[in-house]
Amino acid sequence: VVPGDPIYEMDRIARDYGLQDNLEQERAFRIVGNHFARADPGQLLLYVSGVGGTGKSHVVNCITELFRSCGSSEQIIRAAPTGCAAVLIGGYTIHALLCLSKRSKKPDVKELEEVWRNIRYLVIDEVSMISPGFMKTIHDRLVAAFGWDPCRRDKPFAGVNVVFTGDLGQLPPVMAQPLFASSVVKHIPENVRQQPIGQESVFGATLWRQIPNVVELK
Repeated sequence: VVPGDPIYEMDRIARDYGLQDNLEQERAFRIVGNHFARADPGQLLLYVSGVGGTGKSHVVNCITELFRSCGSSEQIIRAAPTGCAAVLIGGYTIHALLCLSKRSKKPDVKELEEVWRNIRYLVIDEVSMISPGFMKTIHDRLVAAFGWDPCRRDKPFAGVNVVFTGDLGQLPPVMAQPLFASSVVKHIPENVRQQPIGQESVFGATLWRQIPNVVELK
């Protein structure tokens, strides 16, 4: 094990960045790190929760440093729902990454393919601001980006490994139900269920409920 090896770099970062002093932070970091180090073909879906000040951004910075130190920075990208949030994490807006334009709802497939060509891991911050319908849009655009691979079409987020971060008790989506709202998936009025917006919300809320890995920072 030498510098540049993922296992070596995981241990170094955990030590140098103080993760070893916080059980939950190190657990979240190593879930992603071990998946990356093993080149695990299975999809990783992880939610890192915690109130403000518990170190969510610190964990994401450590994950980013792991990829950088292993020469794999092009495999991971960070995004947020708003420009301010994107700047704070040194990333992009979700709209920019997914080529979402107010002028057209139809995706530019070639542009999407170019943006996502080498990306294996997506970090989405401030997940509380994402509505169920927008979650469905994220999924749809990733499916379009990897449409050349038929094996990825039926996977959540087209098989991209996604790490969500944020406190669901903070800012909610604008004029929409939050992802965790039970009313989105239970007792849906018939008039809502028959409309595209209602179907998209159910699909997005179901995507959120498929995330099997959760680490709560304290």
